[in-house]
Amino acid sequence: MFKYSKENVELSTENHELSSIYSEIIDFIGKICCQSHDNRKSIASTNLLEMLYNHPIVYIMDPKLKSILIPTLCSVMDQCEPNMKKYLSENSA
Repeated sequence: MFKYSKENVELSTENHELSSIYSEIIDFIGKICCQSHDNRKSIASTNLLEMLYNHPIVYIMDPKLKSILIPTLCSVMDQCEPNMKKYLSENSA
């Protein structure tokens, strides 16, 4: 569901339903990562982490969407060295 909605949000910024679903999934991932260190570690072994790190650009440009993505990224990386290392390796110049 996450992959499908992400791909289609990237293709069409006019599809508000998919954008809403994608935002809800991002928010949900952030919430489950806040609840448990095990959840943060388990995300490292999936491709969800890469999909979060490579989000549609609209999630940085739009303040409302940015307020969903940034806290989720923080909760995914909080006290989870594998996730932080993966983020830094993918986003270093």
